[in-house]
Amino acid sequence: MNDRQWIATTAFGGVVVSAFLYLPIIGGMIALLLVAAFQGAYLGWQPVPTPQFRMGGLSFAGGLFIGMPIMGILLSPTGPGNLWGMAAGFAIVLGLAVMIVVRLVRGKKAD
Repeated sequence: MNDRQWIATTAFGGVVVSAFLYLPIIGGMIALLLVAAFQGAYLGWQPVPTPQFRMGGLSFAGGLFIGMPIMGILLSPTGPGNLWGMAAGFAIVLGLAVMIVVRLVRGKKAD
């Protein structure tokens, strides 16, 4: 996977994760954190070189942070609310931590 594909995949993953805070029936903070952990595990398992992995972590965080207010406007009648940044921060920290742990558990270096 080249750099552009990896950046697009991880950024889109962050935008999809951000939607789970605002989904009407299954959404909420717990759903957001669960999906962030699962997405982090999926992205951490991918066989990409270390520099590409780091770039993917940054684009996942950026996609989640930028996607959160956009999804709040699109999916919520009241908008993103005042604490969307804090929710995004929790999801980013959890997603990146799971990405790193899964990458370490996998134990393969793709350098």
